[in-house]
Amino acid sequence: MLPLSRPAGANGKWDILGHGFVEIYINPTLPTANSVLNHIDEALQTLEAPEAQAASGFFTATLTWNGSGDVDLHVYEPSGSHVYYAAKTGVSGYLDVDNTSANGPEHYFASCDADKLMPGPYVVSVANYSRAEGRRATVQLASWKEGVLGTRSVNLGGATGSSPAYDMFVLNVSKDEETGQYSIALVD
Repeated sequence: MLPLSRPAGANGKWDILGHGFVEIYINPTLPTANSVLNHIDEALQTLEAPEAQAASGFFTATLTWNGSGDVDLHVYEPSGSHVYYAAKTGVSGYLDVDNTSANGPEHYFASCDADKLMPGPYVVSVANYSRAEGRRATVQLASWKEGVLGTRSVNLGGATGSSPAYDMFVLNVSKDEETGQYSIALVD
């Protein structure tokens, strides 16, 4: 069959060379289409969803920014632990995503495990480690129970290295001794 004597492809076009994917291989009027579409369907059925990069915990803090550079999330826990890229695990939580090139995210996860979660104040801060001057950094706090607790943004100044320069949130985790239930509240 001559290329121009074939019916047009699904896009209404012809392929003179006879190798256009839409025009030839998935053209429903040509015999190759069913075979190719079956192979595509079989391949799609074998796909598995990727593992989540970040976990949801009692609460999470997620940092993003609008461009290149290395911006770091820092969380100070009631235990005195300072969780950040150089010390990713604290007593109550850990930094499970650390982005060093652009846009984020960086993500802190506070455990739901009563043996790990500590009552008291948590301070969430941001540092412009390097190359992010003028970028807008945004931190969002969320809780598994209450959903989004707050979102705050800051325009970053010069590089601060490992020293956080912007306190974004202070939140207090408390435990009801009668019920054993934890609650969370933002401190202004």
